[in-house]
Amino acid sequence: MDGTFYVVEPVSCPAVSDFVCRSGLCIESHLVCDNKADCSDESDEIDCDHIVSLPGACNFEVDEYRWEEYCWISQDHDDDFDWRIGHRSETPGAGPPDDHSPGDGGKFLYIHSATQREGDIAKVTTIDQFPASIGTCHLRFWFYMHGSDRMGTLKVYTVGSSGTRLLMWAATGNHRNQWTYANVILSNSAPFRVTFQAEVGGDVWTDIALDDISFTEECVTGGPVTPQPLTCGVDQYRCSYSFQCIPESWRCDGELDCADRSDEEFCPTVVPGTLPPQDSCTTGHYQCLNETCIHSLLRCDGVPDCPDGEDENGCPLLHCPLGELVCEGPPGCVPLQKRCDRAADCLPFHSDESSCHGNLFSRTSMSSAVLPGSRLMPCEETRARLL
Repeated sequence: MDGTFYVVEPVSCPAVSDFVCRSGLCIESHLVCDNKADCSDESDEIDCDHIVSLPGACNFEVDEYRWEEYCWISQDHDDDFDWRIGHRSETPGAGPPDDHSPGDGGKFLYIHSATQREGDIAKVTTIDQFPASIGTCHLRFWFYMHGSDRMGTLKVYTVGSSGTRLLMWAATGNHRNQWTYANVILSNSAPFRVTFQAEVGGDVWTDIALDDISFTEECVTGGPVTPQPLTCGVDQYRCSYSFQCIPESWRCDGELDCADRSDEEFCPTVVPGTLPPQDSCTTGHYQCLNETCIHSLLRCDGVPDCPDGEDENGCPLLHCPLGELVCEGPPGCVPLQKRCDRAADCLPFHSDESSCHGNLFSRTSMSSAVLPGSRLMPCEETRARLL
């Protein structure tokens, strides 16, 4: 340094609300204190106490048993399982190896998919309400979705006092082995809370993680609530009555995404990928879409047996020891000695008592029908006899 002082000339920013970096450059105000330096001198990430102290903002560097209290975020009670907090994912090859926050040994929020089934959801929601606003409140966070080509979905909703949910943002698929930044405009014409919803994908390597959640000051001050005319993209569906655009692929997918429920109106009676009605087959059998019955032992065995393959939809992701049977409900794994003992242990289709006529699966011959892997499965000759 030569001791010379450099004076930055005042600049005129494109918008009055823009943030002026110490270097004199301008950035949009919603990029300030979002755990991502946008000014070349990183001055937009200095003096951020007023942002990190807002209810719902969290970097999860807290006690794992008190993070809900500290972050002002709570687990929902109407979902399938809970989010967890940790230093790293529990399944090798799934989820982040470390957190996004600066420094080593930090924590993040994540879902553990290995013990769930495809389509299970976990939700967390901010405890405090934000005042009504349209287009002024920004949510910023980092998410991690990597490990499988069958990743699930991460969604963000605003939830009004009546419980009506408006979808604000969604991500699906594999987003590479890195933390990814998201900046979401939140809108609701009524006071609202914010919900993060994660959906389990198609295998055990579909963990989803969140870190460094923050909100802009406009979220707590509120703003205009008069909606502007809504224009959706060519690959989006415009909800009939609510102020929303959703991906076209979510139309008639069996899940309500539009607040007015219009995305599930006038749809086929049976949505592809869902469980067909089970009202015509006898116990120990599974009913296909065309109303034919197959032995329930063939349900979720990795081989499609129904004409449209629906016997392999919505299967659990659990892996059982060699020779044990994977159940869709508790207890999860049924040991060999409980097969064909005339007591149904595997719900809801009683697959442990399926195909037990004669000596086809007697205890003395069962070992010959076990293939290498994590599940009890009939060999091809036996499969031919079952079908």
